[in-house]
Amino acid sequence: MTKDQLNKVKKKDKESQEKATIETSIVTATSSNENTVAESKPIVEPKTDEIILDKYDCKGWFKSLLLGFILGIAVVVPGISGAAIAIIFKLYDKLLYAVGNIFKKFKTCFLYLLPIILGIIVGFVVGFLAVKALLKIVPFSMILLFAGLMIGALPSITNEIKGSKKNGTNLSLLILGILIPLAVTGLTVYLSRSSIFTNSTTTSTAGSIADSVFGETYPIWLYLVMFPIGMVLGLTQVIPGLSATAFLMMVGYYSAIVDTVDSKLAYWKAHPQIFIIYLALALGFLVGYFLTSKVMSGLLKKNRSLTYHAIVGLSIGSIVTMFVSSDMFQDVYVNWYYNGIDIRDLLIGIVLLLVGFAISFGLVLYSRKKDKQTKSLSK
Repeated sequence: MTKDQLNKVKKKDKESQEKATIETSIVTATSSNENTVAESKPIVEPKTDEIILDKYDCKGWFKSLLLGFILGIAVVVPGISGAAIAIIFKLYDKLLYAVGNIFKKFKTCFLYLLPIILGIIVGFVVGFLAVKALLKIVPFSMILLFAGLMIGALPSITNEIKGSKKNGTNLSLLILGILIPLAVTGLTVYLSRSSIFTNSTTTSTAGSIADSVFGETYPIWLYLVMFPIGMVLGLTQVIPGLSATAFLMMVGYYSAIVDTVDSKLAYWKAHPQIFIIYLALALGFLVGYFLTSKVMSGLLKKNRSLTYHAIVGLSIGSIVTMFVSSDMFQDVYVNWYYNGIDIRDLLIGIVLLLVGFAISFGLVLYSRKKDKQTKSLSK
């Protein structure tokens, strides 16, 4: 190999090394830029506010069954707020989530709702048969029992707003929450005043009240109006402090609907079209409950503290309205005015108030103890 050829080879090797060095620098710079970009990208944290519907154990299943049972009774008994009871059981958020996502996660939500639905059915039947009968015998005592249960469990709701800012907005929502059920109940009493504040001793035959409201032949508009009424009934079971029976009394259909059910089923045989009324109410109820659950879930997710200030107010207002409902005036206060105070009913009621308070407050204390144990174990 000549000297010139050797110089050419060395020159090519040098050019190759320089080219490799340049390529390496470019790759290094590119990699560095990519790392810089990657580091500058924000890290997306997983959402932690998603509600999880855990699989039931035996205790949880019966707790939800009991909740459903009381919810079923609450539909029948005037002045009782089903939503407030769900909050007391600390199942309100999950109940709203399960109802609102029933179509997205059908299996999970349905299995969660199953014991609640079964409890509602049983509670509704018991409410019609047993509780309504007891309300006729010792009405004041039964209301005091429910009041005791709700008062004793109130701390479980107020815990949600502990430590929150005390500003005008929160205070306004709290006061507004108290006033809403009082206003609805006051309007109900006012509209029903002619039938409430009388001491009528006449007895009506089965189905006579329903006939006076629905008529012998049901008009077409009656079927159409029952669906939106059912929607409002569904709403009352989602918003704490509102009562389905109070609303039905306000629009004048409560006594009529109750009057359609009798032991001999005489009204059903004479007016089978009443089942279309039941169906319209039920469908409206489901739609109203579903839509309102979606809205309430969104509000709790967006601003939990603000929403719970309103809920606490509604819960307090619902307890007060239990004592000033139209049924309480008609069955208790007016009767006491004309016939004297029923001492037996009053004394039993005081005992039941204390018993109800002790039971529910005991459950609150137990729940707090379990929460502390869970938190200490997680640490």
